[in-house]
Amino acid sequence: MPLLRTHTLTRKGTVCGVPLTVFSSRLLSSLGAAFVAASALAVYAVRCVGYSIVGDASSSSSSASVAAAVFALESAKPWCTTMVLIAGFSFVKSASTLRTAATVEGVFGALYFGVGRGLGGLFGGVAVDQVGAVAAFRRVQAFFCCC
Repeated sequence: MPLLRTHTLTRKGTVCGVPLTVFSSRLLSSLGAAFVAASALAVYAVRCVGYSIVGDASSSSSSASVAAAVFALESAKPWCTTMVLIAGFSFVKSASTLRTAATVEGVFGALYFGVGRGLGGLFGGVAVDQVGAVAAFRRVQAFFCCC
């Protein structure tokens, strides 16, 4: 699949998350931050399985079916990333005092964006190098199903 088409699919998938972000406060108030975070991890596990299946089938399937599968998986991305961040910051806000909320949110953000993404990229790259992309995605899926 050409690189330009892949980027177009990911952008369209990201745009699907705008309504989710707009109505996130209603979701958090009705479902709770813990449920939203847990369901985000479950959706992330489903996305990992989906990407591993698309990776297996991409050589034998038509590019239209692979593109449709990637679009569906990318449409679920905002639930994984955006909602887990919103749920995390909501939990931090409710668990800290007014005087320490900004500091705790800053530490949470630094840990998520700095340490989490840095180590995720490092361990993900090593895992793909050691066992291959499909097996690495399936192992990440297994990890998130256990959490």
